[in-house]
Amino acid sequence: ATTDSGPTTEVIEPGPCPAPDKAVVPIGGYANRAMRGVDFRCRNLSGVSFAGADLRLAIFRGANLRGASFAGANLRWADLSGADLRGANLSGADLTGANLANTFK
Repeated sequence: ATTDSGPTTEVIEPGPCPAPDKAVVPIGGYANRAMRGVDFRCRNLSGVSFAGADLRLAIFRGANLRGASFAGANLRWADLSGADLRGANLSGADLTGANLANTFK
C-alpha cells in the first residue's frame, strides 16, 4: 500500500547480488504495462523497453538496465539501488521517492 508520503510496506535491505540472470522478456518488452511492485532484482534487462509502464514500488536492485527505456514510466518509490543504468532512457519518467543509491549512470 502507498500513501502520498510513500510506501507503507517494509523496505527490504540490500543484499549481495550474484551475476544478473538474463530475464525472459516478452516481444516488445514491458512498454505500457501495469507492473506495480514486480521484483526484477538481479535480472539482466539490458535494452528492454519499460516506456510508459506503471512500475510503482518495483524492485530493480542490482539489475543490469543498460540501454533500457523508461521514457514516461511511473517509477514512484521504485528501488533501483545498485542497478546499472548506463545508457538508459529516463526522459519523462516519474522518479519521485525512487531509491537511486549506488546506481551506475
